[in-house]
Amino acid sequence: MISGLPPLDVDVPSAPTGQRTGRPLRPPPRTVARWPFILVVAATLAAGPIGLVVSSAVVGALLVLRLRLIVADPDVPELVALPWRRRQPAPALPGFTRTVGSVEWGLTSAYDFDAALRPRLTRVADVRLLERHGVDLHADPSAAARLLGPEAWALLDPTRTDAPDRNMPGPDRATLARVLDAIEQI
Repeated sequence: MISGLPPLDVDVPSAPTGQRTGRPLRPPPRTVARWPFILVVAATLAAGPIGLVVSSAVVGALLVLRLRLIVADPDVPELVALPWRRRQPAPALPGFTRTVGSVEWGLTSAYDFDAALRPRLTRVADVRLLERHGVDLHADPSAAARLLGPEAWALLDPTRTDAPDRNMPGPDRATLARVLDAIEQI
């Protein structure tokens, strides 16, 4: 009550007949609530800087919750729901990926070289020998050994026994590069 005056009663029409109800008007809401400031000041005075941090966090969370409850209406979406699909990853080249893996593993151990990389290199050398010289690697190994050279033949010989253990080192990069050069020069 301001200066001792009684509350203001205003008749509000409730029906088209013109009858008045006599309910008092509500005062307009404040735009800024006072309780957050009071809470922060009280907590700061009581607990110091820790009270300031904790009370600020609590006040912030409560204000966000209150605004979310006031503003958000879960029944009415603000944006039109768009159909969304996850984009499929670009297809990798599986043969290339396997070849790169067999080269990497073939350089680390002789067992992996014999299991994965040597068969690939042998197939490539066999095809090139047949196409360019008419020599079958398996049927005429002496001609194939002469065309490939001793270093490449030592690694690509199909009668060579496989390494029994993964702890044995594979050929180094320089040796593998020379073997590839020998295959390319066929």
